[in-house]
Amino acid sequence: MKILKDFLNLLFPENCFACNHALTAGEKTICISCLFQLPYTNHIKEPENELKNKFLSKLNFKFAGSLLYYKKEGIAKQLIKNLKYNNEPEVGHFLGNLMAQELNSTEKKDWFDTIIPVPLHQKRKKTRGYNQAEEIAKPIAEKLNIELNLDSVIRKIHNQTQTKVKSRERWDNVKDIFLVTKPENIENKNILIIDDVITTGSTIESLATEILKHKPKSISLLAVANASENAI
Repeated sequence: MKILKDFLNLLFPENCFACNHALTAGEKTICISCLFQLPYTNHIKEPENELKNKFLSKLNFKFAGSLLYYKKEGIAKQLIKNLKYNNEPEVGHFLGNLMAQELNSTEKKDWFDTIIPVPLHQKRKKTRGYNQAEEIAKPIAEKLNIELNLDSVIRKIHNQTQTKVKSRERWDNVKDIFLVTKPENIENKNILIIDDVITTGSTIESLATEILKHKPKSISLLAVANASENAI
């Protein structure tokens, strides 16, 4: 079987999801060069960081951070593009594993009872084939032995994607789009929200505001990347 796989890879080599160059033996998802160039934020080890400060006046997150910086022509942007738009959930698993490794090296690995990936509306999930936030969250839940909560919060409104909405209109686009359907799974829990990329933070603010109505013990946020609006 390995001989056959090696032969197929020789004929049809897999490409790096960041730079699109052919992967060599032992490389998976991205090449070694791109792996070493990943733009880490170090937020997971820094309790005070720019992403947490972004929400400071609105939401009292126990922890908020991102794994990578998102730049206009950067590696993080290319990875997330492949995850969201090119039917590559494997990229989400790769990123989720990196996030799990980072969390596992800190005391934060014991902070959370349950993980809630930012929900997609069923219509968009059907079109895409999966929820990218769920694909990121799966290895985090598995590696850290944390409950993956997929049915307690739904996206009840199929709104326009935030990338197509002007900055000043983004809150109106996402206000009241989420609904907690199982409050018993929220109350008194230490919740970790997982998302792919944060720009203005309006979607996260809407989701967290809905969750906070149901009295969790704490609420935290971890995203793959943190972006300025002009980087999207």
